[in-house]
Amino acid sequence: LIVNALDLGRLSGRGRHDRVDQARAEREARLVDLVREARSRGVSAEFLLWEGSPAEVVTDAATSEDAEMIVVGTRGRRGAGRAILGSVSDALVRTSGVPVLVVPWDRRTADA
Repeated sequence: LIVNALDLGRLSGRGRHDRVDQARAEREARLVDLVREARSRGVSAEFLLWEGSPAEVVTDAATSEDAEMIVVGTRGRRGAGRAILGSVSDALVRTSGVPVLVVPWDRRTADA
């Protein structure tokens, strides 16, 4: 199950949308492609696109779907970027009722 959070507080800005419907449509198209790719490789996949802060959305989705584990990726940022982007992984590790596996993003295999 692929869970994606549409954080309404972070919609506007460079490369982003001011309208929720535009952001949702773009995100949904990416998720459909991701599910299609997973299924083409023999992996059963579905997605949820919920509005809210990422950590809360993932936690709520895991609870409602009776998940046994959460797998979350990191972007491999450093410095201040790491502190900000790592906050979702950190919040999940601290608050989740199920195990959380944090997988570092590997630039070499990202497009594989």
